[in-house]
Amino acid sequence: MGGVESVVNLGLTFIPSVFLVPGVFLISCFISTAIGTSMGTVAAMAPIAIGVAQAANLNIPLTAAAVIGGAYFGDNLSMISDTTISAAKGVGSEMKDKFKMNFFIALPAAIFAAIMYGIMGGNGNITGEYNYHIIRVLPYIVVLITALVGFNVSGVLVLGIAMTGVIGIFEGNISFLDWVGAIGEGMDDMFSITIVAILISGLIGLVKYYGGIEWLVNSITSKIKNRKNAEYGIGLISGLLSAALVNNTIAIIITAPIAKEIGQKYNIVPKRLASLIDIFVCAFIALTPYDGGILMITVLVDVSPLEVLKYSFYIFALIVTTCITIQFGLLRDSKEKESN
Repeated sequence: MGGVESVVNLGLTFIPSVFLVPGVFLISCFISTAIGTSMGTVAAMAPIAIGVAQAANLNIPLTAAAVIGGAYFGDNLSMISDTTISAAKGVGSEMKDKFKMNFFIALPAAIFAAIMYGIMGGNGNITGEYNYHIIRVLPYIVVLITALVGFNVSGVLVLGIAMTGVIGIFEGNISFLDWVGAIGEGMDDMFSITIVAILISGLIGLVKYYGGIEWLVNSITSKIKNRKNAEYGIGLISGLLSAALVNNTIAIIITAPIAKEIGQKYNIVPKRLASLIDIFVCAFIALTPYDGGILMITVLVDVSPLEVLKYSFYIFALIVTTCITIQFGLLRDSKEKESN
């Protein structure tokens, strides 16, 4: 119903020309947090961001990297993202607790990335008019607020879907059948991953029943000497699986039961486990040159994925900030501090 276009145009209207590239990054962060998908954000943002970069004579690979970084900011952080839901439910964490843990890690990385994009982005000029409608932005804002205050995720999604239908039909942009059809298309996009998730969950259940999970945990933990090693191990396992499978959600579903077993042994709380898994699966896949998002945007600009990835300031910073929290034992609650 034109919501994404209005969000983008709203940002471009009020962003000073000197801050175009960090502005693209921040808009991508907002959209991805509101809709909970990196691919959807790249698909929505890439054509507009690249068009602005070309018109303003900006560094195009740098702008493309800003879109990718912002897209994975929300994919990792949003409480309606499939990765957040899978990670939190997989290890038994509340999603709002996982969000808070992630936020304190992701925020410094996002600030660093925005500064770097500001320094390297140059001074472009926006030409033409970018029309926006505040009413079309409302569903995103409502979804963000209701998710943050702790509403049930299904209720949040239903509310957002209902608002888009009411606004779109009221403005005459879509008909009732268009709205229903769009819902069907969204469900169809998730159908294949749902089937794969069910099959993998069943496979993991069989492996656990026959002692495979216990063997794997013992094999990993035999090389782990302390909690710090355990957190690095969980991150490495989830990240490598994500890069190998090119699917962060499936990597989480596989990793979660293993991480939960390791977490119980080393007294790592569920919100920390969920945060570690989600961060590393998103970071590793975002740095693969064959990920769907990076391929989508590099086709538009006709550059090598490696040209874009070298400007992935947010992803690099996210890995660094996460490793700092592991290395120095940061963000632990009182129970964890007492036992470690």
